[in-house]
Amino acid sequence: MLVRLLDTKSLGHAAAQAARPWLQSQDSKHVRLVEIVKRPGQTLGLYIREGNGLDRSDGVFISRIALESSVYNSGCLKVGDEILAVNFVDVTRMSLDDVVIIMSIPRRLVLVTREGAECPAGLQPGSHHKPPPVVVMKGQINSRFFYPSICSFLKALF
Repeated sequence: MLVRLLDTKSLGHAAAQAARPWLQSQDSKHVRLVEIVKRPGQTLGLYIREGNGLDRSDGVFISRIALESSVYNSGCLKVGDEILAVNFVDVTRMSLDDVVIIMSIPRRLVLVTREGAECPAGLQPGSHHKPPPVVVMKGQINSRFFYPSICSFLKALF
């Protein structure tokens, strides 16, 4: 899968005309064109939702990006980014189901996105850190060592 930012100067005449409404908007400095070329049947590695989960219930937003996916590794899209158009078709008033369908069919996608707003404290949508591994220990716990240490720990709490 190929994921990259498109330079508006490299667009053909028809694509430049189609992109013009978004690129000439008031917040055009936050608007990006992201090209994704995928194999048939290949998943994008991103999840979308209606609304941003904070202050908007309309629009289509990226809610999650799969770790180690091509989208994740490219850094072109971030959690919280709004998808304004897919292949220059405005999706801002479409249902989520319709957007999923039009994103799943073509081999080549050009997403017109608006960079997401800063998140409130405690949320880190743009974070690209891997979660800590979960360690599962199998076998019997030696109660001679385990039980006294748990008792001491519980006594210290209460």
